Amino acid sequence: MKNVVVFPGSFDPVTIGHVDIIKKASEIFDRVIVLVMKNVQKKGLFSYEQRKILIESAIEDIDNASVQISTGTLVDFMNEHSLEIIVKGLRNSEDFIYERDMAYINKKLSGNIKTLFLLTDSDEIMISSSVVRELIAYGMSLKGFVPKKVEDKIWEIVDEQSV
Repeated sequence: MKNVVVFPGSFDPVTIGHVDIIKKASEIFDRVIVLVMKNVQKKGLFSYEQRKILIESAIEDIDNASVQISTGTLVDFMNEHSLEIIVKGLRNSEDFIYERDMAYINKKLSGNIKTLFLLTDSDEIMISSSVVRELIAYGMSLKGFVPKKVEDKIWEIVDEQSV
């Protein structure tokens, strides 16, 4: 299935940078699977299901993109679904070094997995989920960091969790 690509991440929460990469991938491939995954090095702010809902609202206009959740490894997901191409977004040289190493590891574990790197637009290079989580913690505006639909849903979720 060479016309299907997987865009994995923790997406805690999804940002405009993530959406930019999803749009770019959707223009290249027939189908984009946005895969919400566990990052064992991070404590999540949102549940997997909440992240899925946030992403779905952000990409509702992208007809060939869908969202799935996996708590296993990326290689296992790729093998289970007979998929071979991962797409990753790069903001800077630090992202490149980390993602290059992960691409080598995934290829070594599977043998047939290829990773494609797409550059984030320059005005979004400093946006990360970590920055957004910090803004949320201080109750600050998320405008310009997440899509408007996502911002509204984030505050609904945060309000529900604080009750």
